Amino acid sequence: IDGWVMQGRLSSESLLQRLDESIATSNAIPFDAKPTLQRVFESVSNSEGLLPESALLSLLQTKAALPPSPELVEASKVLFEALVYLSSFPMTGPKVGSHVEGLTLAELSRALVWILPRNYQYVIEEGNFSRVRTPADHRRLIFQSLALSHEHALYDASLARKLALRNAFDIDREYLADLCLTNHDDDGDEIYHDLLDVLYSTQPDVIPGISPAHRDAFRPAAKTISAEKHIPLLRTLGIPAERFVSLVRLLLATQFKPPIPAEQQQQQADIAIYTPAARSIAAAFTTPGTHDLITHPQFDHALAHLAPYLFDSLYQFLSTTFLGQTYFLVAGNLDRPSQLPLSTPTPSPSASTLTLPRASQLTTFLAGAAYFPWFYLHAHFSATPTTPPPTAASLARAIQSAPPGIQTAVVLLSGRDTSTLQTVIFGLFTPHPTADMTSIQHTHVPDHVGTEGCALFQLAPTHGVFRGRVGKPGWRVLGEETIVFGEVGAGVCLRLRPGPEREGRIWFDEAKADRERERDGWTYEADVQRGDWLAEFELERIEIWSERE
Repeated sequence: IDGWVMQGRLSSESLLQRLDESIATSNAIPFDAKPTLQRVFESVSNSEGLLPESALLSLLQTKAALPPSPELVEASKVLFEALVYLSSFPMTGPKVGSHVEGLTLAELSRALVWILPRNYQYVIEEGNFSRVRTPADHRRLIFQSLALSHEHALYDASLARKLALRNAFDIDREYLADLCLTNHDDDGDEIYHDLLDVLYSTQPDVIPGISPAHRDAFRPAAKTISAEKHIPLLRTLGIPAERFVSLVRLLLATQFKPPIPAEQQQQQADIAIYTPAARSIAAAFTTPGTHDLITHPQFDHALAHLAPYLFDSLYQFLSTTFLGQTYFLVAGNLDRPSQLPLSTPTPSPSASTLTLPRASQLTTFLAGAAYFPWFYLHAHFSATPTTPPPTAASLARAIQSAPPGIQTAVVLLSGRDTSTLQTVIFGLFTPHPTADMTSIQHTHVPDHVGTEGCALFQLAPTHGVFRGRVGKPGWRVLGEETIVFGEVGAGVCLRLRPGPEREGRIWFDEAKADRERERDGWTYEADVQRGDWLAEFELERIEIWSERE
């Protein structure tokens, strides 16, 4: 290794060159997709052989059938900067914005290898002399590609190491469990260990049958490169919430396939209509106490548990656009539910709560569990001074009264916060409306990704998912006036009952994050990151949606 350093073979330039060679000779970019990538790049690159930001914007307008708008320009800028960051990963220094004129074909190829979830496995060696990369490593790369340099006072070194340790052993390939190692220690954090992974995997002069230099042997070289390139620490990075909203609008707008045939594409709405849903999701990613900043721990938690399919539409767009291949993901490849309105134009009692943007928001955690093109409005109730909401018993019957053979039901409860007058949307997802009432059913299917059991959720003003506990009653009717989803004072509990002023007020009880109490009595799991909270809102509309082929 000392010899390689003296010869300049471990410089950042040499490292990227060997990474390019590995990509070219492996299936990191699928072999049958390499000609497509070359052809697409040549068709959109400029006279200098670069893919500029304007070309990416043009592809979003043509491939995703999105009309031009200031919001699309903002989203394209954020996405382009993310690709620029990943194009030189793991040697990327501090980022304060993009001043790059464009990406070469090699740089675009590197960015695609890192941003698509599983492609890195063809260029990163995982074995006895290295470590196994986990899904958390990919979530972190997405975070880093979107983040800017930000100093904040909430960093806790002990908690950061605990998170890294937990993520390092949270793998989706159990047969590699013995090869898991933490990637945050006294030498450096996760970004430093990314550099170690690449140095080990691209080392020169590997002779078949002879042991390569071990990963730990590259630590001095990694420290040198980190210092020379001013590679930032993970704790110094953050995503401004408004920057994230700009991208999330695009992610939601592409959750469903664009209208087909081409002459119908003018029906595709301006992505500005996705702003309320995007702000709800961004609120779930934003770290409390940071003045609208998203830090890595909260981003990791939200993407893993609250919106696991949020970026699937981006992977699908990049793969189909540049490689000509579907990425075999659910979200981003769904048929558009034509029966849903694009937006709610007026706050009238007849306006649907489940608009296309809110359906896109639901796909971020229900993509594998509900098929939205089959959704239809099974029942709905409006609450006005002259039309009170249904009784608890009649609402329970409506939830369970889907036609024979229909399983899934989504209940939406919308209204106004009694204090802020903000729009509030809560809901219930139940794949077994009849059985889940008395005992939440087990829904796990081996080797099937995307199953979701009975859960409470929130769509506005923030995004939340509170999963149900198998065997507990999903909801209970107390007399004619009250229906309770969950256990009062344990986990998350949604309680509907007449309010003190008039019929139609419902109360949302405390969402407790007390783990001791949750172990005993909870039904719907509270979000520990969010803490304890209480929301009270006045009911305006109830909708029950079911699937129909």
